[in-house]
Amino acid sequence: MEEISGREPLNLEKKQDGKYTAIEETVTEWWGLNGEILDQELQEYLTDMNELFIKPGNGWKDLLPAWKLIRKYARPLTER
Repeated sequence: MEEISGREPLNLEKKQDGKYTAIEETVTEWWGLNGEILDQELQEYLTDMNELFIKPGNGWKDLLPAWKLIRKYARPLTER
């Protein structure tokens, strides 16, 4: 990015299908979803991720980085 910073874009002809300045609904409202349920599901997801991927420094010395853990257990996880 440093290499191209300050340069003009190569393609200045951007297609714009519409302007979205008049949208007043949230995504949740547009799709008719309950925001409280989504917030609760997101919080549960974040809690699960925090339990799965413990941060180093909590007394755990031999923790695998998340990408190694996923690679190691990818097959059994996807088969289930």
